[in-house]
Formats: sequence, C-alpha cells, structure tokens
Amino acid sequence: MKNSNYQKSIIVAAPPREVFEAVTERIPDWWSKDFAGLSKSNGDEFTVRFGTTFKTMRIIEVVMDRKIEWLCIDQHIEVPPGMVPLKNKAEWVGNTIIWEIEPGDAVTILKHTHIGLNPTVECWAVCEQGWDQTLQSISQLLTTGIGRPFVQLDDEHLGKAKEYLAKL
Repeated sequence: MKNSNYQKSIIVAAPPREVFEAVTERIPDWWSKDFAGLSKSNGDEFTVRFGTTFKTMRIIEVVMDRKIEWLCIDQHIEVPPGMVPLKNKAEWVGNTIIWEIEPGDAVTILKHTHIGLNPTVECWAVCEQGWDQTLQSISQLLTTGIGRPFVQLDDEHLGKAKEYLAKL
C-alpha cells in the first residue's frame, strides 16, 4: 500500500525487559551517541543529533515491558552530501513512533511503527534506510551487547567522506 506507514519488526533472543530497557534507557547505545534528555517516563523529552540533523521526542505512553510511544516535537534533517536537499526539513514534527514488545518462545519481537513516515513524504528514502539501520543496531545491541549508533565524524574523516562521495 503506497501510503502505509513505516513498519518493521525484529526478533531478538532477549527477554522483554531487556528490550524495553534498550528502547527507554540505552538510546545512545543504538541510535546516536549525541543524546540529551530523559526517555523513560511519560512526559520525558530527549534530543538525538546526527551532525546537523536532530530529532526531539516527547514520551507520550509507556507500558512497562510492552510499549513505548514517542511524539516528535522538533526536528531538522539534512540529507547526506550528494543528495538533493529536502524542502521540508521538519517532516517528522507531529509524527508518532511506536515500539511494541511481544514476548515469544525464547525470543522477543520488537515491532516498530513510525506513523507519518510513508512513501509520499519527501524524506522517505533516507528515513526508511535510517530506521532500517537503526533496527539492525538495536538487534546487534541486544544480541552482542554492542550496537552501532551514529557517531559524528571528526573534520578529517568528514572531509575524506566528502571527497569519496564527490568521486562517485
């Protein structure tokens, strides 16, 4: 369906409590090391940064070991070098991100839904890829203890990345 919201699930060999704690307490371990705020209880707010891109979320629902719901209250998104810049750099504002935790036999299913992110929005391609990578990072964190959060490149490495992309 063309207008359906982004939705993916991962299955991890971890108990529901561990999955819940990863989503509420360990965001810097899987999404971005540049994290500020609180993310455990209703009303908490936090911001994650990815260089000049940032997202600010407010926690609007928490059901222990079962569900976490965020509302995006502020955002600015810059696409990677070489891509056409977005006209609307705040497309997520007003979007809801839902994490649902379902226990299984020796595994837990983490269902992720981003209401408002669908193929009709401008950032779809880059945001879909970003969430896919983020879910892989959560899976790695829960499986190996080490996620792959975004880390801002220093000037030297950022320059090399830009040079490389310019050659493509």
